[in-house]
Amino acid sequence: MGTTAYRILALLVGVALVIMALVVSVGAAIIVPIAMWVAASVLRRRGRHLTLANGWIAGVLSYSAIITVAVIWAATLGPMRGIAAKMATEVEAAQQHPPPPPAFLRDFPMAKPQPLPPMTAKILGVVGPVLTVELLGLLTGSLCWAGVLLLVYGAIGPRSRQSVATLSST
Repeated sequence: MGTTAYRILALLVGVALVIMALVVSVGAAIIVPIAMWVAASVLRRRGRHLTLANGWIAGVLSYSAIITVAVIWAATLGPMRGIAAKMATEVEAAQQHPPPPPAFLRDFPMAKPQPLPPMTAKILGVVGPVLTVELLGLLTGSLCWAGVLLLVYGAIGPRSRQSVATLSST
Protein backbone atom coordinates (compact mmCIF):
# COMPACT_ATOMS: atom_id res chain seq x y z
CA MET A 1 0.00 0.00 0.00
CA GLY A 2 1.37 3.39 -0.98
CA THR A 3 1.51 6.60 0.99
CA THR A 4 -1.63 7.87 -0.75
CA ALA A 5 -3.62 4.86 0.45
CA TYR A 6 -2.37 5.42 4.01
CA ARG A 7 -3.34 9.07 3.82
CA ILE A 8 -6.85 8.22 2.59
CA LEU A 9 -7.22 5.63 5.34
CA ALA A 10 -5.96 8.16 7.92
CA LEU A 11 -8.52 10.70 6.68
CA LEU A 12 -11.38 8.21 6.93
CA VAL A 13 -10.41 6.95 10.40
CA GLY A 14 -9.73 10.52 11.58
CA VAL A 15 -13.16 11.70 10.43
CA ALA A 16 -14.79 8.70 12.15
CA LEU A 17 -12.93 9.38 15.44
CA VAL A 18 -13.74 13.09 15.45
CA ILE A 19 -17.41 12.40 14.67
CA MET A 20 -17.56 9.83 17.50
CA ALA A 21 -15.99 12.32 19.92
CA LEU A 22 -18.41 15.05 18.81
CA VAL A 23 -21.40 12.75 19.26
CA VAL A 24 -20.28 11.53 22.71
CA SER A 25 -19.56 15.08 23.90
CA VAL A 26 -22.62 16.63 22.26
CA GLY A 27 -20.38 18.90 20.21
CA ALA A 28 -18.06 20.08 22.99
CA ALA A 29 -15.11 18.18 21.51
CA ILE A 30 -14.80 20.89 18.86
CA ILE A 31 -12.60 22.70 21.42
CA VAL A 32 -9.85 20.05 21.00
CA PRO A 33 -8.68 21.02 17.47
CA ILE A 34 -9.09 24.72 18.33
CA ALA A 35 -6.89 24.33 21.44
CA MET A 36 -4.32 22.34 19.47
CA TRP A 37 -4.22 25.05 16.80
CA VAL A 38 -3.80 27.80 19.43
CA ALA A 39 -1.01 25.84 21.15
CA ALA A 40 0.74 25.27 17.80
CA SER A 41 0.49 28.99 16.99
CA VAL A 42 1.96 30.01 20.34
CA LEU A 43 4.79 27.50 20.06
CA ARG A 44 5.47 28.52 16.44
CA ARG A 45 5.89 32.15 17.54
CA ARG A 46 8.44 30.94 20.09
CA GLY A 47 10.36 29.06 17.40
CA ARG A 48 9.26 25.59 18.54
CA HIS A 49 6.89 23.00 17.14
CA LEU A 50 3.87 21.23 18.59
CA THR A 51 4.84 17.80 19.90
CA LEU A 52 2.42 14.94 20.40
CA ALA A 53 2.46 15.45 24.15
CA ASN A 54 1.91 19.22 23.89
CA GLY A 55 -0.99 18.69 21.49
CA TRP A 56 -2.57 16.07 23.73
CA ILE A 57 -2.23 18.22 26.84
CA ALA A 58 -3.66 21.29 25.08
CA GLY A 59 -6.60 19.36 23.65
CA VAL A 60 -7.51 17.20 26.62
CA LEU A 61 -7.08 19.88 29.30
CA SER A 62 -9.18 22.42 27.42
CA TYR A 63 -11.89 19.85 26.74
CA SER A 64 -11.90 18.61 30.35
CA ALA A 65 -12.16 22.18 31.64
CA ILE A 66 -15.13 22.92 29.37
CA ILE A 67 -16.92 19.69 30.33
CA THR A 68 -16.28 20.25 34.06
CA VAL A 69 -17.66 23.78 33.92
CA ALA A 70 -20.71 22.58 31.94
CA VAL A 71 -21.51 19.80 34.41
CA ILE A 72 -21.05 22.09 37.43
CA TRP A 73 -23.37 24.64 35.81
CA ALA A 74 -25.95 21.96 35.01
CA ALA A 75 -25.82 20.60 38.56
CA THR A 76 -26.07 23.95 40.31
CA LEU A 77 -28.02 26.29 38.05
CA GLY A 78 -29.21 24.31 35.08
CA PRO A 79 -31.53 21.42 34.34
CA MET A 80 -30.01 18.97 36.86
CA ARG A 81 -30.54 21.35 39.82
CA GLY A 82 -32.28 19.61 42.70
CA ILE A 83 -31.53 16.07 41.52
CA ALA A 84 -29.04 15.50 44.35
CA ALA A 85 -31.58 16.45 47.02
CA LYS A 86 -34.21 14.23 45.41
CA MET A 87 -31.79 11.30 45.28
CA ALA A 88 -30.84 11.84 48.95
CA THR A 89 -34.48 11.68 50.05
CA GLU A 90 -35.02 8.54 47.97
CA VAL A 91 -31.97 6.91 49.55
CA GLU A 92 -33.17 7.81 53.05
CA ALA A 93 -36.62 6.38 52.28
CA ALA A 94 -35.07 3.17 50.98
CA GLN A 95 -32.88 2.86 54.08
CA GLN A 96 -35.90 3.13 56.38
CA HIS A 97 -37.58 0.09 54.79
CA PRO A 98 -34.76 -2.09 53.46
CA PRO A 99 -35.74 -5.13 51.40
CA PRO A 100 -35.16 -8.55 53.02
CA PRO A 101 -31.91 -10.30 52.08
CA PRO A 102 -32.05 -13.02 49.40
CA ALA A 103 -32.76 -16.60 50.52
CA PHE A 104 -29.16 -17.79 50.15
CA LEU A 105 -27.92 -15.04 52.50
CA ARG A 106 -30.48 -15.52 55.28
CA ASP A 107 -28.39 -18.24 56.96
CA PHE A 108 -25.35 -15.99 57.36
CA PRO A 109 -25.09 -13.66 60.34
CA MET A 110 -24.91 -10.13 58.98
CA ALA A 111 -24.01 -6.94 60.75
CA LYS A 112 -25.97 -3.86 59.91
CA PRO A 113 -23.79 -1.58 57.75
CA GLN A 114 -22.82 1.65 59.41
CA PRO A 115 -23.78 4.81 57.51
CA LEU A 116 -21.05 7.22 56.46
CA PRO A 117 -20.62 10.37 58.49
CA PRO A 118 -22.50 13.25 56.83
CA MET A 119 -19.36 15.21 55.94
CA THR A 120 -17.73 12.16 54.34
CA ALA A 121 -20.88 11.49 52.33
CA LYS A 122 -20.92 15.09 51.10
CA ILE A 123 -17.25 14.99 50.10
CA LEU A 124 -17.70 11.70 48.26
CA GLY A 125 -20.84 13.06 46.66
CA VAL A 126 -18.77 15.85 45.10
CA VAL A 127 -15.51 14.02 44.37
CA GLY A 128 -17.15 11.03 42.67
CA PRO A 129 -18.96 12.97 39.95
CA VAL A 130 -15.96 15.27 39.38
CA LEU A 131 -13.67 12.28 38.84
CA THR A 132 -16.24 10.72 36.51
CA VAL A 133 -16.44 13.90 34.44
CA GLU A 134 -12.65 14.17 34.30
CA LEU A 135 -12.36 10.56 33.13
CA LEU A 136 -14.94 11.25 30.44
CA GLY A 137 -12.93 14.33 29.46
CA LEU A 138 -9.74 12.30 29.27
CA LEU A 139 -11.26 9.56 27.14
CA THR A 140 -13.28 11.71 24.77
CA GLY A 141 -10.57 14.36 24.48
CA SER A 142 -7.99 11.70 23.65
CA LEU A 143 -10.33 10.21 21.04
CA CYS A 144 -10.73 13.59 19.35
CA TRP A 145 -6.98 14.31 19.63
CA ALA A 146 -6.17 11.06 17.81
CA GLY A 147 -8.76 11.89 15.16
CA VAL A 148 -7.29 15.35 14.61
CA LEU A 149 -3.77 13.90 14.27
CA LEU A 150 -5.02 11.41 11.68
CA LEU A 151 -6.82 14.18 9.80
CA VAL A 152 -3.64 16.27 9.71
CA TYR A 153 -1.60 13.28 8.52
CA GLY A 154 -4.19 12.53 5.84
CA ALA A 155 -4.29 16.16 4.71
CA ILE A 156 -0.58 17.00 4.57
CA GLY A 157 1.08 13.58 4.60
CA PRO A 158 4.28 12.57 6.36
CA ARG A 159 6.63 15.47 7.02
CA SER A 160 10.19 15.45 8.23
CA ARG A 161 11.28 17.80 11.01
CA GLN A 162 13.15 19.93 8.49
CA SER A 163 10.09 20.43 6.26
CA VAL A 164 7.91 21.18 9.30
CA ALA A 165 10.43 23.78 10.51
CA THR A 166 10.49 25.33 7.03
CA LEU A 167 6.67 25.27 6.86
CA SER A 168 6.28 26.90 10.28
CA SER A 169 8.78 29.68 9.55
CA THR A 170 6.73 30.98 6.61
